[in-house]
Amino acid sequence: MTTYRNDRGEDVELTRGEGFIVEWQTRMLGGFFSNLALTLAYADEDNLALLELAFPDEARAMREWKTGNLNTQLKAKGFEL
Repeated sequence: MTTYRNDRGEDVELTRGEGFIVEWQTRMLGGFFSNLALTLAYADEDNLALLELAFPDEARAMREWKTGNLNTQLKAKGFEL
């Protein structure tokens, strides 16, 4: 868990995967991780499963972002993405 400042100015604990998505959506990622986020975002389910072997937290978070309710969860924690 890492502490992030949400859009209301509150400190919030996020998992590694949640933090990865927040940093991606707020354009805080750079270099390798920026490209990783794009790769994960465009990956189909088979390739996402392969990428999950090397980047489990990031891939799971991206899957939740694309098909689950991670956006809703992050909004509840004060992030407008």
